Amino acid sequence: MKDIVIKGKYIVHGIYIFIIFILILLLLAEIYKVRICINPEQSKASSSTPRIVDVGTGRAVQTTKSTTSTTGTASQDNTNSSDDDEEDESEPAPPEEPEVAEPGKIKFTIQDIEHEEKGDDWATLTSITYKIENGMDDFYPIIQVFLFDDNDPSDIKELEQDRIELPLLEEGEVITKESSVHISYNDLHKTKTLRLILRNELGKELKIAVKNYDT
Repeated sequence: MKDIVIKGKYIVHGIYIFIIFILILLLLAEIYKVRICINPEQSKASSSTPRIVDVGTGRAVQTTKSTTSTTGTASQDNTNSSDDDEEDESEPAPPEEPEVAEPGKIKFTIQDIEHEEKGDDWATLTSITYKIENGMDDFYPIIQVFLFDDNDPSDIKELEQDRIELPLLEEGEVITKESSVHISYNDLHKTKTLRLILRNELGKELKIAVKNYDT
């Protein structure tokens, strides 16, 4: 009878010890959960901290996946930016086609003139810019230059002041050229008339161009 009572006491003590052990385990688990909840940033930092790995005599830094992903995005952005720069480069404009004269016609016009005032009442015509469109046969252009006032006598109006001789102008060719001249005149308050006569090498008159200007 005593053996039964003693064995019963041992069983009860064992149960108490087992229950206490379970309670201790539960308590430790709760403490661990509390620590994780209190320091979540520390847990993340520890998981994302780069590790240093020895490679031979040097040291290499092993980065996290997030760093690698960011680098890949930056490289892609740089590639896209480079592509955009290449697309923004404008292509050079094609060269303009040369102007061709109208067939069967010759056109002759004064484009511009330049003059210099030399004194109180005299100046010099220094250059003439003109355009010739040859829609006929080849010829060597000769330009006679006349400069006068409206009230000048006819012999002055018909007096050749200068002459311009040009190389061969082929059929269909169009030229715009500036030629130097030297014609002095006075009466600056009067309107001047510049008259150009275009001839070929045989002296045949082809066209006349006229321009009035004030000094």
